[in-house]
Amino acid sequence: LCAAIAPAIGGMLADAWGLQAVFQFLAGTIIAGNVFLLLIPARSAAHAA
Repeated sequence: LCAAIAPAIGGMLADAWGLQAVFQFLAGTIIAGNVFLLLIPARSAAHAA
């Protein structure tokens, strides 16, 4: 679903604030996703079994 609406959102961002805003938004999204993944606690060996 996100792959279907991402071009439209990117186009709206580019029209409103320029093409550089699309890449800044993408970079922010990637950084936020990585931070979120780092905050997820690791599963211990006892819970994995």
